[in-house]
Amino acid sequence: MLIRRAMHESGLTGEIAVAGDGEEALRVVNRLDADLSLNCPAVIVLDLNLPRVHGRDVLKHLRQSLRFRAIPVVVLTSSDAEKDRVEMAELGVARYIPKPLDLEEFMDIGRIIEDVLREYERA
Repeated sequence: MLIRRAMHESGLTGEIAVAGDGEEALRVVNRLDADLSLNCPAVIVLDLNLPRVHGRDVLKHLRQSLRFRAIPVVVLTSSDAEKDRVEMAELGVARYIPKPLDLEEFMDIGRIIEDVLREYERA
């Protein structure tokens, strides 16, 4: 809900799909990989601490997918551990964002996502 609001406040429009856990995220990726007529997302916002399948494993799967490997991933997580930051950088995330503690900082996520989209459109 907060990510939707942050994106809306930044003027970002479009469909937002939500996977409730890592298993569901992997099912979505596999379905889109199998059906080339379906559109892939322009950006993925990924929590590392997903239930069932860890976000790290979802990200590794994304990076092995021909359709998803070039899609920018923004990691939004409660972890601020240096080892997580390093690992995510090695897996090519566009941004690593520790979850903000207040609403105003959280709303900045929309701007960050917008910046990532602009950067990847130019590439």
